[in-house]
Amino acid sequence: MTPKKVHIKSFGCQMNKLDTALVASALAAAGWQLVERVKDADAVLINTCSVREHAEARVFSHLGHLKHIKRTKPDLIVAVIGCMAQRLGPKLLEHDAVDIVCGPADIPQIPQILELKGSGTFSTPTNHGSSLPDAPKKQTGKMYRTPLIRSGFRHDGAEASSVEYPASSIEHPVGWQPFAERRAGSIRPLPSAKAATPTQYTNDEIRAATDQALEQFETAYGVAADPVPGQAFVRAMRGCDKFCSYCIVPYVRGREQSRRPQAILEQVRRLADSGVRQITLLGQTVNSYEFKTSGRTYCLADLLAMVAEVNGIEWIRFVTSYPQRKYYREMLQAMADLDKVCHCMHMPAQSGSDRILAAMNRRYTAAEYLDMLAEARDIVPGISLAGDFIVGFPGETDADFAETAQLARAAGYHNCYVFQYSPRPGTRAEKGLQDTVSAEIKQQRNVELLAVQEQISRQLAAEFQDRTVRVLVEGLSKKPAEGLGTIGHPQLTGRTEGDWIVVFNAPATLAGQFADIRITRTSPLTLFGTCEASEARIELPFIRVF
Repeated sequence: MTPKKVHIKSFGCQMNKLDTALVASALAAAGWQLVERVKDADAVLINTCSVREHAEARVFSHLGHLKHIKRTKPDLIVAVIGCMAQRLGPKLLEHDAVDIVCGPADIPQIPQILELKGSGTFSTPTNHGSSLPDAPKKQTGKMYRTPLIRSGFRHDGAEASSVEYPASSIEHPVGWQPFAERRAGSIRPLPSAKAATPTQYTNDEIRAATDQALEQFETAYGVAADPVPGQAFVRAMRGCDKFCSYCIVPYVRGREQSRRPQAILEQVRRLADSGVRQITLLGQTVNSYEFKTSGRTYCLADLLAMVAEVNGIEWIRFVTSYPQRKYYREMLQAMADLDKVCHCMHMPAQSGSDRILAAMNRRYTAAEYLDMLAEARDIVPGISLAGDFIVGFPGETDADFAETAQLARAAGYHNCYVFQYSPRPGTRAEKGLQDTVSAEIKQQRNVELLAVQEQISRQLAAEFQDRTVRVLVEGLSKKPAEGLGTIGHPQLTGRTEGDWIVVFNAPATLAGQFADIRITRTSPLTLFGTCEASEARIELPFIRVF
């Protein structure tokens, strides 16, 4: 029997990349073959991001392309998964290209949903009566219940085109609605497919069932390495409790929930056994990690120490950190004490104006943020810092922006991401703040802040000139640089412990290994150099690796 083929396109953050890897692993186990080209696929999955309007626009552009493909390939199944799917729900099924909509909490169901959709046998059970409406209703915070399937049949078997049904025939925790309200603390599911009558669940029961399904899925399929050789993401926690006024994440990914340390360790051990050398612990606010047992409470520092004990793992990273004092010193001390933990930290400031920070519901001042950076440099000498900023937030004045630029100069990031504010439906900022800053001013401030960061990065990069750095090789360079020569080998990229990108020539087989690179040229974002082994023309087995 010829295996069915699936193409997966992923947008967004590292958490989305991890979800994509899990789904790909699960589909491969179910007999699907992953393909690089849409035209070769029987199904296309798009893992989406809702953090910014631009990210959603890219998805709709991709769906437009798929719509044209489906005109000549009508049996192609298109599934939209992830945060955008959770936010828009049935609205996405209005797009001619979309057959399946599935939020982040429902990814364990994807293999079975694709099988049901592809077989044409999917139907909704009839024993739920009025408790299971044909079309899911709009939820608080403009969120929706998922998963949803475009079906060609009604539950009574009569033909019907483009009918939307919740995918409630899957035989494990299913039909979850979003974490739409902060006070609710959880969501309400549809009844089990096997239930004879509708069942009422408490928020705690729902949350526990959802977490159990996701944990089982992660345990089963979280052993495939990242597409980058020798590296893997491991989820430390899910969700976010910060509720920044501009951010959609708590509404589409739910409240904070830390995974059991032993589950994380078991996953890391299996990855190490498969040849993974670097682990990146993920969380929307990973330094909020907190797991309580009857005997003790584990924080991120404890988790780092435990992962550092795993044989085979040589580098440990973690992202993203929120500027908060709880467990902060413990985390920094773990970075200083544990040789395997990389000396780099990504901790977004978002603004340098206290007035704007308050409007964003960020729970610190600019001075407090800079104090935390100073403490990090004191405890972890040489630490490499990265940050994020949002420009053009509602009400941001020239004076507010000047304070942001001042904070960027004081922070001394090696790298910084700058984003223009875009209102996200359902967030507090979208509901209560008028988007008063023009697109032209947002763009101007974006360019100016990037110019500030470029100058800082250029100065920091220059300090690497003629130094030898250790890198974990990632693979072929996507954009070959001029002036390095070939010396018989392709251009590769790697990253230093401090997360600097390094481009050099070396055998492609070096991907996933460590090597020493002597830096011969620098730029604000990239270091260029020569692999010491290649420079001496030593055969690969004698390259100095760690």
